[in-house]
Amino acid sequence: MNDPARLAKFREKYYPGENAELKKAGVWDGKGLSPLSFILQPLKTVHTSTRMDEAPGTSADPKNIWILISIAAGVLLIACINFTTLAIGRSAGRAKEVGVRKVIGSGKKQLVYQFLTESLLLSILSGALGLILANALLPFFNQLAERQLHFSFSQFPEMIWLLTGLILLVGLLAGSYPRSCCHHSNLLKY
Repeated sequence: MNDPARLAKFREKYYPGENAELKKAGVWDGKGLSPLSFILQPLKTVHTSTRMDEAPGTSADPKNIWILISIAAGVLLIACINFTTLAIGRSAGRAKEVGVRKVIGSGKKQLVYQFLTESLLLSILSGALGLILANALLPFFNQLAERQLHFSFSQFPEMIWLLTGLILLVGLLAGSYPRSCCHHSNLLKY
């Protein structure tokens, strides 16, 4: 389908005076196809290489992209597990507080709301701090990796929903264990 003659006719249709200008400038002698033409590029290569005239080896290898995504997902999973573990440890130490709140008259819903709110706020603050650090350290990573990566929500708007969902999921998971812990606690029977 990458027929150079058809693509040259296509270009000539939309740039009618271009061939005459090339002849006049001495760039083209009028024989053969025009030196300026369109070429087709498979969509699979556009995904990892947006330039057609790129030198071989300068585009991103999809295997490297998947390796980096896997490493990032592993680090994120470890961070989420650590966050949840710290939240669980903190809630276990707060059993006395839960007991006092129940004796004073707090309901189960109030305690659940408190734990979930605290967990979500901590998750939101942690996510914001992580975004600030990632944005601040990106130039150093670019220098180390010899790449020019950009952190842009306008270029990748789906990142907003991905990060928001991840922050809410981690906050809810970290706050849900203390709720189930408090639900089964002997202190709640008062």
